Amino acid sequence: MFEPVFAHAGSSALPLPHAVVDSLLGIGAGLVVVALFYLVLRFYAGSSESEF
Repeated sequence: MFEPVFAHAGSSALPLPHAVVDSLLGIGAGLVVVALFYLVLRFYAGSSESEF
């Protein structure tokens, strides 16, 4: 998907393999997307209930 610049800039200094860093970034991005999606659903559900 997307590759942050800071990950490539500090990848040489990190002791972790590049695959581990990519997997951790992917998991973190997935959790953020799920959290944002959940908050949006909660917001729309709450607003629709208050309107009706």
